Amino acid sequence: MKLSQYAKQQGISYRTALRWFRAGTIKGYQAPTGTIIVTEGQTAPVASPEKVAIYARVSSPEHRDNLERQASRLTDYCVARGYQVAQVVKEIASGVNDSRPKLLALLKDTSLTRIVVEHRDRLTRFGFHYLEALLHTQGRNIEVVNPAENDEEDLIADLVAIVYSFTARLYGQSYAERRPKTMRLVEQHLIRDSDPRYAAIDRAAFASKNLYNAANYIVRQSFIHEGVYLNFAAVFHLIKHHEAYCALPRKVSNDVLRQLDHDWRAFFAAREAWKADPSKFVGRPRLPGYKDKQKGRNLLIYDIQALSLTGLRRGEVIPSQLGISVHTRQTTVLQARIVPRKGYYAVEVIYEREPVPAAVNPSLCAGIDIGLNNLAALTSNKVGFMPRIVNGRPVKSINQFYNKRTAELQQMLGTTGTTRQMERLTAHRTRQIDHYLHTASRRIIDMLVAEGIGTLCIGQNPLWKQGVNMGRRTNQSFVQVPHARFIAMLAYKAELVGIQVRITEESYTSKASFLDADPLPVYGTADSPAFSGRRVKRGLFRAADGRHINADVNGAYNTIRKVLPDAFGSGYGKGIVGAAVHPVRLPVRTKRVA
Repeated sequence: MKLSQYAKQQGISYRTALRWFRAGTIKGYQAPTGTIIVTEGQTAPVASPEKVAIYARVSSPEHRDNLERQASRLTDYCVARGYQVAQVVKEIASGVNDSRPKLLALLKDTSLTRIVVEHRDRLTRFGFHYLEALLHTQGRNIEVVNPAENDEEDLIADLVAIVYSFTARLYGQSYAERRPKTMRLVEQHLIRDSDPRYAAIDRAAFASKNLYNAANYIVRQSFIHEGVYLNFAAVFHLIKHHEAYCALPRKVSNDVLRQLDHDWRAFFAAREAWKADPSKFVGRPRLPGYKDKQKGRNLLIYDIQALSLTGLRRGEVIPSQLGISVHTRQTTVLQARIVPRKGYYAVEVIYEREPVPAAVNPSLCAGIDIGLNNLAALTSNKVGFMPRIVNGRPVKSINQFYNKRTAELQQMLGTTGTTRQMERLTAHRTRQIDHYLHTASRRIIDMLVAEGIGTLCIGQNPLWKQGVNMGRRTNQSFVQVPHARFIAMLAYKAELVGIQVRITEESYTSKASFLDADPLPVYGTADSPAFSGRRVKRGLFRAADGRHINADVNGAYNTIRKVLPDAFGSGYGKGIVGAAVHPVRLPVRTKRVA
């Protein structure tokens, strides 16, 4: 059997079994894969004598003398019984406190087979039988010397502790309800390779990569060869004296280890999801890998304790031991992250902002239909609202130039791979698109606030780009527009002003006729639904009675109906037809992006 199975069978820890194997106490062999196999017929090592622990407790320091007398009485009791006393634990704490560190350490120590207490209330005021049953399953027991307990002062002290605990929890809940909710936002600064600060950041990011790889090696070896995952705490104790750990400030090094722990936990979660439904994945999830030894760089996180408070008061972010400063306009900084990119570093200043609700009406709804030539079509159930169209051609133009220029540079290179010029081109294209999407989302939210609209409905289908089939050229244009990023921008900007965001699947919103109040089933739940109208040409939809409406506007109206079927009442099409046929363009003016 495997060494881990043997350890469970014998009721010992894996590390103890491994130590016995290396000492020759356990007979077995190590397979080429690193797995340790225990041969059959192996007898367990001779059990050590029973180890007994004494636990004495009082509720307050005034009873310290009683604590010493209590421990002395228990010691005499154990000697008379012939017990081998391995540990005497004395603690001053309430009997209802479930976070007593000395008692918790005593319960976790599996080498102690018997815990002796004077009264059961000395161990705990509540749940004694739970602890007794739990220890019994581990082959351990609790021995109570005197079942009776009549210490009134101690009982009163525990009662006061109960009242205090519930009162603190009640007031804590009240404060949590009163405390305003905040949102974390990011202020981004670019540090290019021509910046004097670049070299210092690059050295720190290289050191962060070294620590990530060193810690990842320890975790991988333990998981692959021994089947044991080492969490953040375990890795910290193994690597805290390593030169890679000491090369960075301790708080930054700890955040690197937390990042590695997060990556491994994400791997375990993905593996379980893959086992449950492999169709959701393109392949089996892999173990977190190593970063490139020479070109690899890793994230740097400086929390508020690793930033200069004096610098923050001056409006500067000064990371510990880095020797650089970054100007910021924020006053409530939580942390600074330095993210390695191709050819530059992004310094992200994380800060908090409280939402400021605007004067909006939640019963007034707006719907957005996401598209390509029209990035967004915006409609509302507000009487007299003029539908708006956000132009998507600037984003297409940016992507078209990027694809054309990238193809030229790739042809000049003559092989696969990238160059510094291609990396700069990619980074510039990404910033251009992000800037346009930020500006467009800001214009939309500002217009909703001006109209007093308090609910925003957005249509989005999961994995809508993986199965797209609109032709080679249209596919390329469609998949390169970051629609999910645009929706996320709309969502957080809306939340900051108190607008509710409802995201829904948008099946059949483009085929159903809004003016004819066609039903809107969910894709896959109905057999070939029939609709009243149809799209006669690009951008124009005709209803059953011959009325025409902009196709994207029709989809946006149906998106509202998906979320709120009664948003328009029974009078579909009344008071909106003239505006729907002639939507106006929402101006999105952007500045040049460096």
